Amino acid sequence: MENPDELDGTAPVVERFVLLLVALLSLFLVGPLLADQHIGAGILDLFVSLALLLTVRALGGASKRVVLAALTLSCLAIVVATGSHALGISMLLPIGHVIGVVFFLLTGLTLLKRVVEPGAVTVSRLQAAVCGYVLVGLGWGLVYSVIEHVQPGAFLDHAGEASLSSHAVLAGFPHLTYYSFTTLTTLGFGDVVPVSPLARSLSTLEAVVGQLYLAVLVARLVGLHTFLVAGDRGASASAEVGGSQTADL
Repeated sequence: MENPDELDGTAPVVERFVLLLVALLSLFLVGPLLADQHIGAGILDLFVSLALLLTVRALGGASKRVVLAALTLSCLAIVVATGSHALGISMLLPIGHVIGVVFFLLTGLTLLKRVVEPGAVTVSRLQAAVCGYVLVGLGWGLVYSVIEHVQPGAFLDHAGEASLSSHAVLAGFPHLTYYSFTTLTTLGFGDVVPVSPLARSLSTLEAVVGQLYLAVLVARLVGLHTFLVAGDRGASASAEVGGSQTADL
């Protein structure tokens, strides 16, 4: 009987990661479209909340403790973010971002652990790997946001450096998420730059992690595929030898 909690390519697992990937990628489209609208922040929060819950759902094969911890963290992040916008308490925003960092760290490592486990290289395994990569970028964006809250001016936005609201814009999630992914992919447009030593160090570390993630992950998946192909060929050869010996008898 097939276990839907394993990365074996079964329909429930594929659907789980497809929905998560669509939700994560939708964040990049929804944010800019709603940036100038009064209700934009609330709708964006709904998309983020949906992405958090779908991330928890994608951990179906993990231990109950991990799933419970991820669910608790996601609910806390949703409540804190909602309270920040509804009550207008700015100090709640960095607290929510800290919770988000822990959440993305837990879920990202859990997905990565499942991706590199022995087994067939299926579509669902590849989808989980892509989701893990996106979660790394989102988590690092939250780290940068926390740094900007603690050290205002840690990042400089050349496009808005003359504006008094530059710090408020950078402290928000979308702008530093954009910076995070341009750093993770080593694209580096240079419109947002790290200024403080801590911001520069973490930016360098993210660039290194981004390259190592791809290199190590591809090497692992190729190794798994090669091992399985070699095993199948060995089994076929053994079956042929056994069949010929039986025919000789």
